Amino acid sequence: MHIYAGSRWRPGSSLKNSAHPKRTPEGPFRQKYGRAAQLIRQRHRENLSLGDVASEVELSRERLSRLFHETLGITYSEYLVQVRLASARQLLKESDDPITEVAYESGFQSLSQFNRSFAKLEGLSPREFRKSARAPQTQPRIE
Repeated sequence: MHIYAGSRWRPGSSLKNSAHPKRTPEGPFRQKYGRAAQLIRQRHRENLSLGDVASEVELSRERLSRLFHETLGITYSEYLVQVRLASARQLLKESDDPITEVAYESGFQSLSQFNRSFAKLEGLSPREFRKSARAPQTQPRIE
C-alpha cells in the first residue's frame, strides 16, 4: 500500500495527516534535497529516475530515497507521481487537449498508469475531474 493512498497531499502542501514524523534535512542534505525536489518539478515530464536525480545532486540513490521518505513520508516515486499529477490537473483545467496528450505531457509513460494514479488520488477519472473543474460554480443567493 502506498503512503499517499487516499490522501490529498499535493506538492507544496503539508503532510499533517501522515503517520510518519517529518523532519527537515540539515546541513548540506537540506540543499541537496531542495535541489532534488526542484529538479523533479522542473523536469517531471522526462523519464526521470531516482538514479538520475541522485547523480545530479551528488547523493547515492539510497541516501536520496531516504531523504524523501524522512522529509515527506513518501518515496521518490510517489513524489514524482504527485508532481506529475499536479501538472495534469492544471492541464485538465486549462486546456482542451485530449486526456492521452495530458497524460504524456505530464510525464506519464502510459495512459493506464496515468488513469490509475489519477483515480487513486482524486477519486475521479481525469475526464470526470475536467468536467467538475470546469462546471460553473454557483453561489448561494442571499436575500
